[in-house]
Amino acid sequence: MKKLYNYLLIGVFAILVISCVDDFEDANPPRLLDAPELTGTQSADTVSGGDEVSFTLVVSDAPAGIDSVSVAGPDDAPIFTSNVAGLLGQTKGTVEVKYTVPYTVVGGFEVTVSVWDSQTDSKGKDASKRFDETFGLVAKYAFDAPTFSVSTNDAALDHNDSTKVTINITSAPAGIGQVLAFSSLGTITLSEEDIVAAEGNESGIITGMLYAPEKEVGTATISVSVIDKLQKRESKGSSTVDINYVCTAPDFSITNVSDVNTTLNGSVDFDLEINSITTCGIDTITLELIDDTGAELGELTYSNDKLDSLIAGTLVSMPVVYDAPANERGVVDVVITVIDEDYHASEEKLQITIIGCSAPDISGTYDAVSSGTSTDGCPANNPLAGFVGTVTLSAAGSGNYTIDDAFSGVYIEWYGSCYGYTFKTPATINFCTQAQGLSLVTFTDAFDATVSDTGSSYDAGTGVITYSWENSFGDVATTVLTPQ
Repeated sequence: MKKLYNYLLIGVFAILVISCVDDFEDANPPRLLDAPELTGTQSADTVSGGDEVSFTLVVSDAPAGIDSVSVAGPDDAPIFTSNVAGLLGQTKGTVEVKYTVPYTVVGGFEVTVSVWDSQTDSKGKDASKRFDETFGLVAKYAFDAPTFSVSTNDAALDHNDSTKVTINITSAPAGIGQVLAFSSLGTITLSEEDIVAAEGNESGIITGMLYAPEKEVGTATISVSVIDKLQKRESKGSSTVDINYVCTAPDFSITNVSDVNTTLNGSVDFDLEINSITTCGIDTITLELIDDTGAELGELTYSNDKLDSLIAGTLVSMPVVYDAPANERGVVDVVITVIDEDYHASEEKLQITIIGCSAPDISGTYDAVSSGTSTDGCPANNPLAGFVGTVTLSAAGSGNYTIDDAFSGVYIEWYGSCYGYTFKTPATINFCTQAQGLSLVTFTDAFDATVSDTGSSYDAGTGVITYSWENSFGDVATTVLTPQ
């Protein structure tokens, strides 16, 4: 029994010892060896695509032994060879790497060569270490860019027509790769058969077709790119084709315009006249009203039957009436567009001004009598009463009249000797700012003061005009104009 007890004690002790050893190794794993140490040199700094560059790496200390070499550069799958197979396991040695420069690289780039050792950790997992050496290189293209010309069978064609396109690639030392073409007008297609046959060759001819657009005209620019196979080097070229209408533009005019001005609820009469019809015929005629206010400034009245006859070519002229709105003044454009069956459009405009009223003719010479007060301390004749003068009104169209001196001599009287204001100040009297009314249109005087109407009237029986004004300094006056 004593023997058995001793055996049990020995077993327990052994288990404790083994457990302690495992715990110690887990807490204190063996130290990994240092990465390889090396120095590197290169055989060239400036290279071309396809060149082979030698990288020499002198490994002075690789405690875990040389195992492998890897290369990283601008290409996804670097092409290289090395002598590392003869150095496996050695702690020293010279690694020679021969790297092939990609044809697609141009300018400065870097290549990193890594020398790896072979180590595992205490768990048996890979714990390899490496030493990196980075080399700088400058690359240039090995081959010249492709050269080619672009030509078309026709220098000009009608819209909705087509012409043959020829791309003559005279030189592609790195082989023909991609051939791309685009047209600014219409569409262009290239022969896939020609592209396949030319691929990889140093010269070739690619044909295609340019299809002009159905309706558009102008200059079509054919842009072509040829990209070589090895270097992905691109060359660009172009050619142009004029795309024209088949027929001349429709010829029409707006004639017999009754007036370019009308009053509220007034009207303007005019004719739409077709001067000549081409062989293409007329497809559509549109009549529109366009204005800047956003309001519907009136409407156009015409016969749809006569419009159809114009389109059919059985009528050459059609009357049109513009009816002005009842309470919206402004300027409106009557826009007429004639489109022939060749999609060729011509446009004419008639601009109509809608004034607020039917203005009488008030042009002529008037005797002026003014009274007023100046806020300035200089004028001697202040306040002013019964000051007489003479003014002239001239018709300016659309209910506007130009008065040669809006102050009727008052400013000259007040500020002539004080400030040298010895000249007349023209302005505008308008009959149509308000319906059936008269007003002095706001203006700026020579002092840069704003002058505004504060009340005006017109006596249709006597022709007498009365208007009052105030400037931004606070000067006020009223003038009565009596026709001479």
